[in-house]
Amino acid sequence: MSSWKETFWSALRTAGMTFVPEQFSVVPFPQKIPQSILAELATFIGTFDRVTGRRAWQEKVTARCPQIARLTRQEVCFFSAWDFHLPPERPGDWQLIEFNDNGSGLLLAGLINAIFYELAPESERTALKSPLTFPALNEWVANIVETEARRFFGTFPPGIFLILDDAESLHSGKFRSELKLMCDCWRQRGWQVVMSAPEATENDRERLFVNGEEVSVVVKPRLCLRDRDVYLWTDLRVWAYRGEIFCLSGRASCHPERLDLTLPGGWLPTLIKVEEKG
Repeated sequence: MSSWKETFWSALRTAGMTFVPEQFSVVPFPQKIPQSILAELATFIGTFDRVTGRRAWQEKVTARCPQIARLTRQEVCFFSAWDFHLPPERPGDWQLIEFNDNGSGLLLAGLINAIFYELAPESERTALKSPLTFPALNEWVANIVETEARRFFGTFPPGIFLILDDAESLHSGKFRSELKLMCDCWRQRGWQVVMSAPEATENDRERLFVNGEEVSVVVKPRLCLRDRDVYLWTDLRVWAYRGEIFCLSGRASCHPERLDLTLPGGWLPTLIKVEEKG
């Protein structure tokens, strides 16, 4: 296990997660989600998306809200993340924990899953569905961002794509490597991308500027496992866009009652378990 763990962590560091495991703990064994369970979650998310996207539903829910909350919008969130609890031995009794309209860790989760699958023995991979490769996930996310930007502006915006976070997070936050991966990906498409803290921006009440350039788009980005003598309680995180699931992740805690992502817990590879057809 020690040799495999070091190989896995070393590959993550080489790929851009330079602070694994000291500042960003990653568990060296996977969470396997049955295809049938994921299909149920996909149905639930798709149903939620269809219902809440109906104009009649929106008007009913916002009827007593201020006018600003009743404005119609064509674009949708592209980092939506759903957290689920899958009880031990009874994953079919899954429960929704929460819905996040800006779930951090998408690119890191994709990188963790892809590298784990690539390094896993062939005997283990045969029972798992291949996740998106990291370049494919990067392309998927960039296409989503471009689609929603065009939907909002009517054309591709000419200004800066600003990745906004507080100064401390940009300097020493555990997700700063994800922000850098995002920057690199979007710059490869020829976009103007800047990472900055709010205090480094300016505005004229109508437009936002960073480094004197106008900003067009701002991005602000428990099952029980046992491995030998280590017990970890995990959740399942699902990223979906317009009702379609495209990335999975999980977080493993050493404590059943609270989220503790220090070693031996942390983020863990989360893959789809292929089920034999009956």
